[in-house]
Amino acid sequence: MGLIERSDKIDYWGISQGALRKKADEDDPKAIKREYTTKKGEKKVIWEIVCDGISGYIRDVELRDGDFGEQLMVYIDDVDNFALQMSWDSSEAMSFAEKLKGIDISKEVEIKPYYFTPKGRTKAIRGVSVYQDGNKLDNYFVKRDADGRVVGHIEDFPTPDGDTDEYDTEDWKMYFMQQKKFLRKHVIEKFPFIDVDEKPKVVKPEVDDKPKDDLPF
Repeated sequence: MGLIERSDKIDYWGISQGALRKKADEDDPKAIKREYTTKKGEKKVIWEIVCDGISGYIRDVELRDGDFGEQLMVYIDDVDNFALQMSWDSSEAMSFAEKLKGIDISKEVEIKPYYFTPKGRTKAIRGVSVYQDGNKLDNYFVKRDADGRVVGHIEDFPTPDGDTDEYDTEDWKMYFMQQKKFLRKHVIEKFPFIDVDEKPKVVKPEVDDKPKDDLPF
């Protein structure tokens, strides 16, 4: 029997190419080599630990400033040392935030990112799937009919105005900005969506650091 020393260093995980990834040393037996190209066209090599997803209890969610923009931080179970980090500008963060209000935080959830290119299309789809009680959670703000078709939204969730077939890149940027603003105000800042007296004890990390901005995600 022996004591395990507690560490105040946060264990940051990011999302890239449909998987959870964490930087690792090359000599780590679990590390996998990945080559990638930066936005500047530079070829890089990184060693990572890669997982399909994570299951546990969500203890806290917040937006934190980083050197490369805001990061959505999701603290799971032992929040002193585990944080799932997503750029607030990413499809993964938006996908997760749309489902967050439908999560029962008293129960375990399973979080699995996805990244695939549908048949007949050239652009990949990215996001985060959330499962609870054996069910895959939908966008909390979407209403569907018996056949699963979207028939409306609730709580004034932003929807595109006019004919989306006529939308250009700038039109879509403006629409997604409206979505981000809504999700920040009505989801992230309202977490955990229950009365103050009923809120579970949330222990935020005591270390004074920023999200890891050197993650190539």
